[in-house]
Amino acid sequence: MHIKNFCYIFATLLVKQSIEGTKSPLVYLTNKMISKKIIEDIVKQKIDGTDIYIVDITISSSNKIIIEIDKPDGILISDCLAISRQVESNLDREKEDFELMVSSPGIDQPFKILKQYQKYIGKKIVTKTISGNKYSGVLEEANKDQIIISEEVKEKVPGKSKKISIKKEHIIPFNDIKETKLVITF
Repeated sequence: MHIKNFCYIFATLLVKQSIEGTKSPLVYLTNKMISKKIIEDIVKQKIDGTDIYIVDITISSSNKIIIEIDKPDGILISDCLAISRQVESNLDREKEDFELMVSSPGIDQPFKILKQYQKYIGKKIVTKTISGNKYSGVLEEANKDQIIISEEVKEKVPGKSKKISIKKEHIIPFNDIKETKLVITF
């Protein structure tokens, strides 16, 4: 389509829609997306001085805002409600139309930040690495550089007829982690 034809069609739509009283395509083009930084600042105002932390904030092009929060002893519905009210009261629906969802990250979802690893020290996890390895064991340590997973393995020891349990530690640098999930046991 040539630019001349596009301009003619667009102008015709604008005139037709202004006569009919419907929204023009220009309204949809100028709809601005809410900034992640603005949402993060609003949430931080509410959680400062608490043990709640932000796991993730995503904002779609249609302004669907998803805020994931957590804390060491688990997030409560009242925590989510308080954050939701904080965001709602600081955004003007007349200026920005948005959909808002505040929740915990979900127990079956991959870890996204260091604080999640620290929360689950002593728990069983599964980690896949970028280099293609998979480790399953107890998360022993987590810091900004690496995690340490201990794994019970059965190995044959020379001179013994049975395999014995041996504890192996795996040190995994953070930059090699592709995905880590909590192992859910009942």
